[in-house]
Amino acid sequence: MKNRTKYFICAGVVMCGVGLGLLGVGSVLGGRTYVKEADLNEMSAAAMQADHRGESMSKTKIEEIRNLKVDLENIDFELALSGDDHYYLSYNLDENNQQNTFTNEQKGDTLLLQESADVGVSSEVHIDIRFLSYLFGNEEALEEQNIVRLYVPEKNQLKDCSIQVTDGDVFLQGVHADNMEIHQSYGDLNLIDTELKQGSIQIKDGELSATNILIEKTVDVQSKYGSIDIKLNPDCSDAISISAETKYGEIDASHQLGGRTTEDANNVEKQLYDKKGSDDTKSLIVQTKDGDIMLR
Repeated sequence: MKNRTKYFICAGVVMCGVGLGLLGVGSVLGGRTYVKEADLNEMSAAAMQADHRGESMSKTKIEEIRNLKVDLENIDFELALSGDDHYYLSYNLDENNQQNTFTNEQKGDTLLLQESADVGVSSEVHIDIRFLSYLFGNEEALEEQNIVRLYVPEKNQLKDCSIQVTDGDVFLQGVHADNMEIHQSYGDLNLIDTELKQGSIQIKDGELSATNILIEKTVDVQSKYGSIDIKLNPDCSDAISISAETKYGEIDASHQLGGRTTEDANNVEKQLYDKKGSDDTKSLIVQTKDGDIMLR
């Protein structure tokens, strides 16, 4: 090993040691608490997160809904059970997202949640370093900001559920829908205990996790980049027909489902899965261009 290389390695080790020492000194002097509570995106050392909250609404009761339309740009969306027989809505928006306007409007049994860009607002480059607050123990700095939550009773039944999110995560739990359409450009989708008569899910770049999903008719899942993990409800796992395809990835299907995994004769990197169910009216179609597929 050349002497110059040794000098660089020794210098790097010394700098790492100095950095750890400064980190320890800073923590002892209260730096850890400051990083948790300060608004690190502001240049002022006196800026605190509590002083820079965006628009918010606490959990508020709303009228019963049968149709839901969600159209968001950079806001996460969560739909969960309310724990009673009523519907509720809450949101907590990031101050840095105020160039967009969020509105919620209920007309009869239809609820519209929409985020739209204000006309005339100039674009700017923004680097969010609040993850440092998260690393030092302030989980709420990220988890509780820029999210809209809708709460529904356990015995809910939506006719039409349309969700479109450009850049954000979507979490749905305990939803019963006659028809569901989900379009996501960037972000992860998580479905738990969801019952669908029919629906379509399209994700451009993100992971899909679906647990205990009951399908009554046909559901089509399409993804470009990202893995798909689907666990079916036992009440439909035998009756449903499944067709799955991944161009660059692997398919892992439970032996309990039956079916057969094969490789495309013209493209050895492409894997296919096919399972014939006992009910011709029930089907699940899963396709991803680059990602693994797990079926259970």
